Amino acid sequence: MININVFKKSLLVGMLAVFISLSIGSAEEISPSNPEQNQHLEELQQRWQSLTPERQAELKERFKEFKQLPPEERTLLMKRFRQFQRLSPESQERIRGNQKRFRELSPERKMELRKRHESFQKLNPKQRERLRERAKERHREDSLKDRRDQPRRRARERRLEQDSIR
Repeated sequence: MININVFKKSLLVGMLAVFISLSIGSAEEISPSNPEQNQHLEELQQRWQSLTPERQAELKERFKEFKQLPPEERTLLMKRFRQFQRLSPESQERIRGNQKRFRELSPERKMELRKRHESFQKLNPKQRERLRERAKERHREDSLKDRRDQPRRRARERRLEQDSIR
């Protein structure tokens, strides 16, 4: 099982490797034969150079941690990183938001969620799908309930607003 902290820290590893190599030399020294790749490398070099020295040091440290992982974990992280890059910007943003909310949880709640995730991973594919369907159904029911309650909520808010004006 991969350590979630290592995964979070390593999402930037793909670009970091290029950044580190670019921080050593200039884009002219790298010059791949493909002009499109060359332009991409130059953009990455500019992004790296735009980072603060503290951020560069932090990324270099994460890269060192990544290099110390067993090869199978590194391969898995790189695979997940490539999958993340292929996601739509909206999906990437949703994942970042989920990670941010997770980081803000109490240690007890994090542990509970990790245990639930492990339990879910141990289920067979049919069981997982049934759980997903139940969750979707609950979400739909909650959404319908919210929509039914919205007019009442608005009316109550208008009454409160009118009462406060009087």
